[in-house]
Amino acid sequence: MVRKFALGGDLTSHALHRFRKVLSKLNFSIPEDIVRKIAQCTPGVVELVLIPGTKGQQNYTVPLQNDSNLRLQLAEREQALLALQETVQILQMKVRRLEHLLHLKNVRIDDLTRRMQQGEQKRK
Repeated sequence: MVRKFALGGDLTSHALHRFRKVLSKLNFSIPEDIVRKIAQCTPGVVELVLIPGTKGQQNYTVPLQNDSNLRLQLAEREQALLALQETVQILQMKVRRLEHLLHLKNVRIDDLTRRMQQGEQKRK
């Protein structure tokens, strides 16, 4: 679909505006000259941005960290940590229960072995 820009703007300036808007929402910082080359459809430039280390070039997609983003990431990690700690506690309780059952089983085996040995001695 081809769009006409009636306000006197050209496709490149419109694309630059859109790139800046989208990239800022994605928290990416890309130099103006690279954005301009992408807007002008210069071959190989998009790969430099999207694929880190392409042709030994620098990866320009360095996320910018703002305070609210960091707080959100910290809150998410704290929630994940709490969930994992709860899981660890549950698993520790299950291990203690299994250890207790193992102890009861060993006591029962020892008791039955003792009874069997006493029964064999009475028969002799």
